[in-house]
Amino acid sequence: MTDQNFKGAGKAIPLLVALAFSFNSTALAGGSEGVAFSSIDNGTSSGIEDKSNWLIRTDEEWKSFWRKHKATETPPEAAPRVNFKTDMVIAVFAGTKSSGGYTVKVVHVSHSDESIRVDALLNKPKRGSMNSQMMTQPYDIIKCRQLPGKLTVNWNE
Repeated sequence: MTDQNFKGAGKAIPLLVALAFSFNSTALAGGSEGVAFSSIDNGTSSGIEDKSNWLIRTDEEWKSFWRKHKATETPPEAAPRVNFKTDMVIAVFAGTKSSGGYTVKVVHVSHSDESIRVDALLNKPKRGSMNSQMMTQPYDIIKCRQLPGKLTVNWNE
């Protein structure tokens, strides 16, 4: 290789460094950081019928919540194990819908000093699509590391 192949590389390196810092600028400036999460339960049938959001930080809260969530099952499914020393649970419910075809999915979790923000997607049935004609309660339940702050859910449709 000759120096011709690297012509202009001296200008590109500072630009790449500047771009790398700009992607992290929100974290450096006290902005929000993305938070890894995993799904615990996702579906359309729940004993929780109202549109609601739940932030669960203890085993006692988890057991109480799970009993309400699985109240329509006989016998109710056992609550998945969660280590609340390191993790917490976030649950988002879209409320009772008049038909099938609705789904909920948490797509992003972020955290800043005093706020936990969840972006949730509510998919609606397409016009003219064939869906079950029964009441449904779409939801998504996730776990992530324990975080301080209050929960805010941003719904996207």
